[in-house]
Amino acid sequence: MSGVRIASLLPSATEICYALGLGDAVVGVSHECDFPPAARTKPVLTSSRLDGNLESQAIDDQVRSLVQEGLSIYAVDEVRLAQLQPTLVLTQDTCSVCAVPFVEVERATLRTLGPGARIVSLSPNTIEALFADIIKIGGLVGTPGRAKTLVAAMRARLTRLQARTATLPRRTVLHLEWLEPPMVAGHWTPSLLLMAGKMGPEKKKMGPGLKVSAIMGPGLKVSAAQIDDQAASVAHPAHGGTHGEKSGP
Repeated sequence: MSGVRIASLLPSATEICYALGLGDAVVGVSHECDFPPAARTKPVLTSSRLDGNLESQAIDDQVRSLVQEGLSIYAVDEVRLAQLQPTLVLTQDTCSVCAVPFVEVERATLRTLGPGARIVSLSPNTIEALFADIIKIGGLVGTPGRAKTLVAAMRARLTRLQARTATLPRRTVLHLEWLEPPMVAGHWTPSLLLMAGKMGPEKKKMGPGLKVSAIMGPGLKVSAAQIDDQAASVAHPAHGGTHGEKSGP
């Protein structure tokens, strides 16, 4: 697609765009898009009401309070969106608290850009759906060959991973997306754990109000991904001194 201008309001979508060689076409990103490093140089189109310096429980309380009051957690900078004039807006509709909700992106886009801009929601729940989204983006921007090559390379990498871990002993791993309250990683994460020779605990063991200390037994390995500022607290005495292993960048 000649002259495509992309507003990527989802970190994973931004990574996909850069992986497809579309960095120059990305004209704006969300406040959470920080990879690859070049994405940090792009105009930021969203912001959050949340205080990211708080502990995980306090942030969760803040989210619940905003939702109960009927207030939005995120805001779209409509003035900047109008200035940048993207022709393709990438967003998601899986989680209204994890990123800017689809309905808010749609409302802001229609209000500032009119019906000319295309809004595409990327909400994969499995690895295969993730691959399908990469192919979708490649098709939308006129780089279907690059998209197919990227997916093939990712499949090959996963195949190599499975081959290397096939003979390793299975370990039970509790992979948390959030510490307090505990939230077990879902979507394609359980599949990746199995490919890496790990197994996750059953989600039914996780209930409202349950503390990390109540679900972490002796020697349980914990992978704290994408919560860098909280990874150290996994090994805190309050959590039973369980070993914390950071898997995020």
